Amino acid sequence: GPKTLVVTSAVRSEGKTVTALNLAMALSELERQRVVLIDADLRRPSCERYLNLNAKAGLTDVLSGDMQLDKLLRPAGYRDLMLLGAGSRVENPAEVLSSSRMDQLFRRLKEDFQYVVIDSPPALTSTDAGVLSSSADGTLMVVRLERSLKKQSRDAVRTLNDMGGNVMGTFVTEVRGKDPDSDKRLAYDSSIEEE
Repeated sequence: GPKTLVVTSAVRSEGKTVTALNLAMALSELERQRVVLIDADLRRPSCERYLNLNAKAGLTDVLSGDMQLDKLLRPAGYRDLMLLGAGSRVENPAEVLSSSRMDQLFRRLKEDFQYVVIDSPPALTSTDAGVLSSSADGTLMVVRLERSLKKQSRDAVRTLNDMGGNVMGTFVTEVRGKDPDSDKRLAYDSSIEEE
């Protein structure tokens, strides 16, 4: 099955980083599943901020050859979840992410971890997500309910596929659940007969 999973969206503010964090945390809760989360949104990194960690050297420093991966992986504060932050700012994120070192990094991480979750920039605002998607086993699109535009979401999926990505599915964010008492179809009660 897929081990390297890129999480992206069409545009900003659809919840991709929170989704990537939640997915990585959920996977790390599985028995004997070591997970690493990579903040590959080099333009607007935020995983460390969400995890209340100080920004340190990370992905860009590994890809440039300045530092070793083992020294930059750090606990994210959840069971069996490690973090590789974005690292030092770079002028050309797409070029850095498309280097052969990224493929080597993915191969190495797949040997040490059961899952590698990659938070990437939105697919329509830069080529970064497409570059990452083409190197990963699969890509998950985040769509914000009643806010995301269908055309943008379709264009993002098409762009990722055109760049060699494998879009495996969609996360829908901001789904508001109904109260089970307000709709009998939502209740789980043995006294209600199936129709």
